Amino acid sequence: PSKEQVLMNLPKCFKYFSNTRIVIDCTEFYVQKPSLPSSQPVTWSSYKHQNTLKLLEGISPSGTFTFLSKLFTGSISDKMIVEQSGFLDKLRFADDVMADKGCLIRDLVAMKFATLNILHFAMGKQLSSAVVTKTRRIANARIHVERAIGH
Repeated sequence: PSKEQVLMNLPKCFKYFSNTRIVIDCTEFYVQKPSLPSSQPVTWSSYKHQNTLKLLEGISPSGTFTFLSKLFTGSISDKMIVEQSGFLDKLRFADDVMADKGCLIRDLVAMKFATLNILHFAMGKQLSSAVVTKTRRIANARIHVERAIGH
């Protein structure tokens, strides 16, 4: 959908992120362990500790699926999926992408003159109150999209 269409249907939980055009996430699906030993490491997910396939999904703030990648093997990183899926070709100038904290793609998004909103994590340091507030707002908006994925 166009930026205008997204803005017209923007849920209240996105009021602080009104430039958000898409929320992305990678989903893994469990698959049977391949019978060929040489194929087993390709589908192995170190995150799920099982054999999986992954896909990148993009959802508008209103909960409509607007991008689905092809399936990738479970051993691939989220960043590599973003690079190889064609998702970056869909971004336009000043688009805002919201993603999970593990999706380290700020550099890729910046090359398209877009921005990335992700949850901040402390990594041993205390976050400022402004960062904590922003993180809560992002989490509140993302849960809306997580529900759409769950359905």
